[in-house]
Amino acid sequence: MKHLNEFAAFVKKGKHLVDPSTGLPLKALSLDVVDKNITVFFNEKQNIMFPAGKILAYFHDEEWIDLYDKGKAGILMFNPMRGSLSQYGSSPISDIWKKSYNKKIENSEMIWACIEGQIVNGYLIIQMMSTRPGYKRNSINKKMLDAIKKDHKEPILWDEPTEDGMKFIKNYSGDDAKFYFGGYSRPRNFKKLYPDGEERIIKFN
Repeated sequence: MKHLNEFAAFVKKGKHLVDPSTGLPLKALSLDVVDKNITVFFNEKQNIMFPAGKILAYFHDEEWIDLYDKGKAGILMFNPMRGSLSQYGSSPISDIWKKSYNKKIENSEMIWACIEGQIVNGYLIIQMMSTRPGYKRNSINKKMLDAIKKDHKEPILWDEPTEDGMKFIKNYSGDDAKFYFGGYSRPRNFKKLYPDGEERIIKFN
């Protein structure tokens, strides 16, 4: 497990997180300033729980990591079940915030955003990315991705993004965006945002 450095508490104003010492919103702060709110777990070798290269990243209340280290807080994970097999719903990026899904995970309300990924074949694959309702997601997601990339320099590969995800990707990755799709379905705005999108798709054997 790896978690980053020190940070002073945020306050929430509307959907925005603000540094009370400077009055600056999250998007205006450097990564070093927000380190204590970001925890990145990296599984180097395959084990009974995760494959090699698995990444779980969290943006959270600054007190969460101390509680986690003391065994008084748990981690949230995206629901692996899909569709009718899931008692929670068909969308893991929204299921994760449902009380019925996370009620048994101690202090899970202190987690504000999650990213799930994996390093495979030289790519940093972003599989799932979600922010708790009521929080400004773009600023949080950018900081989390920057924290992951600080230690993992592989190019990002976006795994079957949603329409909303495509908008974020256009802003974050721009002309460097690469994608993975397991089938033929694409987000409705895929070709609009990336007319050459099919050429950006990476296929694995």
